[in-house]
Amino acid sequence: MGHGGWTRLGPGLLFAGAAIGTSHLVQATRAGALYGLGLLLFILLANALKYPSFRAGPAYAAATGHSLLTGYQKQGPWALALIVLTQFPVQVIILAASALTCAGLLGALGLKTPLAPPALGAVLLVLAWLLVHAGGLRGLIALSRLFVATLTVTTLLATALVLPEVSWSAEALAFPPLSTGLLLFLVALLGLMPSALDLSILHSLWAVADRQASNEDAPGAGRMAEALADFKVGYIGSAVLAGCFVIMGAGVMHSEAIAPEPSAVGFAEQVIGLYAASLGDGAAALVAVAALGVMFTTLLTIIDGFPRVHSAALVLFQRGEEGSGPLGAVGAVLVALATGLLLTLLQHFLTFIDFMTTAAFLVGPLIAVLNHRVLSAEEMPPALRPSAALRAWSLANCLALTVLAGLYLLNRLGAMP
Repeated sequence: MGHGGWTRLGPGLLFAGAAIGTSHLVQATRAGALYGLGLLLFILLANALKYPSFRAGPAYAAATGHSLLTGYQKQGPWALALIVLTQFPVQVIILAASALTCAGLLGALGLKTPLAPPALGAVLLVLAWLLVHAGGLRGLIALSRLFVATLTVTTLLATALVLPEVSWSAEALAFPPLSTGLLLFLVALLGLMPSALDLSILHSLWAVADRQASNEDAPGAGRMAEALADFKVGYIGSAVLAGCFVIMGAGVMHSEAIAPEPSAVGFAEQVIGLYAASLGDGAAALVAVAALGVMFTTLLTIIDGFPRVHSAALVLFQRGEEGSGPLGAVGAVLVALATGLLLTLLQHFLTFIDFMTTAAFLVGPLIAVLNHRVLSAEEMPPALRPSAALRAWSLANCLALTVLAGLYLLNRLGAMP
């Protein structure tokens, strides 16, 4: 990558920190627990399929100097408005859910506090916001380097410990028989692996802010090459760790035919307990640190990224171009709403999670189509537009996500058996 290797990693590292969350810790591990290694190839293919849509974030920012939000606005004000209106309530729920999961994992690590998990989640939410607000983008990147390095090392070590417990036979690697339950699980996996597509928007905003903070080269081919190299490190790293979590689930749960717990925290505690029982307390401690690292890194990155979306959108609506917006005020509003959700509406939390999941699936195809269109828009220099092969790849992703959203909606409406 040049310019310092690991220390040069920036927005791509933040992408990895945000992506490696419940999709990895829960969904990928649960895939291994339920189906062994049968879904490992599917998960890796899901990461590959969505690559063009996520690549759009750093590519557009590097080529134009603007975030994807500007590209959406140029497609029509309706596109930007729709993204903002659908993302705001979803982001409040994601913030609350991530903080609550972190609080539960602290309990799994043996930390005793007088606070109930919702109150502890609210404290973590405010603490994360203060850390991000005080350190700015450069501080967040520095923290992410520490947390991503820690969770990567601990995850790889925990995976290595469980490898002897995993069956690598042709039968174990075979795709499981298709059923309605498996189909819905696959829909969820593809929709949220490595993350929901709104993360491409955050990545573009981080890329713009990073370039401005670093006073680096103007947009162009040189900047594009470096931005895509940074992105690929984060993207490939998140895919590798997804595979690790599948192997962990297959080794400690599938081999013993143990049914996974339904909640994120309960499931993480279950996996930690199984590592302790089968491989000892040292292995369990590795998994616990990895799990907490996964979720706290996610909390830090999204609590920085989500306010950037709405702050930038407000300026775009007002001025017609990107500029400095009320980032602190928007962040405070999001944190306050997420805290209120944790402290007063927890009995309705599953309803909120259902809404979040539904919105993510239905908005995903729209973001994929918009990302496909903006990379060939007139503001993109012709030499930096995607190749024909990459455009075909992107169209395949748009089609796959549209079909999956339709299947998900049919299931929600009770039209699937």
